[in-house]
Amino acid sequence: MRGDQEIVVVVRRGPEFLVMRRAPERLGYWSLVAGGLEPDESPLEAAQRELFEETRLEAKVRPLPIALSYSLRDDPPAIRARYAQGIETVTVHAFVVDAPVKWEPALDAEHDLYEWCVLEEALELLVYDTARDAVRSAAKEWE
Repeated sequence: MRGDQEIVVVVRRGPEFLVMRRAPERLGYWSLVAGGLEPDESPLEAAQRELFEETRLEAKVRPLPIALSYSLRDDPPAIRARYAQGIETVTVHAFVVDAPVKWEPALDAEHDLYEWCVLEEALELLVYDTARDAVRSAAKEWE
């Protein structure tokens, strides 16, 4: 059961951003490193854990200066059923990490493909506003 807090991690390599495709059985959309917090886990700890689990990158993430959230109010019952009862808004804590120049991710079973994209390409592929906003924030920090 999902809670009311999640994380997203923007992985940068120079001017490029890592965008990963969720496996077909996980709806096949393009996303960033993302996930929920485990019990007694801080957003920073969750970001570090998810980064390693999804890509095998061991590097220090940094918070992005952006406040993100999304509403479940208009979602169908099947989506809302994934979250604990009474949750209507999810807060998304955004982080960024710089990958080594020649590093490539080792994807977990949640993902089947990845691309390194410049900003415009990443924004076109990403489905969710929170992911696009996190990438925009990371791009501004890098400029």
